[in-house]
This record gives sequence, C-alpha cells and structure tokens, in this order.
Amino acid sequence: NYRCWWGYNFTLYFWILEGPRLGVLVVNLAFLLNILRVLVTKLRQSNSSEAHQA
Repeated sequence: NYRCWWGYNFTLYFWILEGPRLGVLVVNLAFLLNILRVLVTKLRQSNSSEAHQA
C-alpha cells in the first residue's frame, strides 16, 4: 500500500491537477510579498517623517 502514489507525478494527470494549484500558490505568494513591501515602505516613510518633525 505504500507504493500507491508511486509514479503518479510522471503522468500527465499530475500536472493537470497540480499545475493550477501550484499556480494559485505562486500568485498568492506574489500578493503577500507585494503587501509586505507596501507595509514596509509605509512604515519607513512614517518613521522618517517623525524624525524630521522632532
């Protein structure tokens, strides 16, 4: 029973089923990284503006 999935990733069906799933994960990772980039940029801008006011 441990070889149930043996060779599954070599079939065409593997990429038909797993391709969209991996694509969605990549797109979600890109969105997450973009959100983090915007947050870090905003935090740096707010910290630098507070330093100029003090």
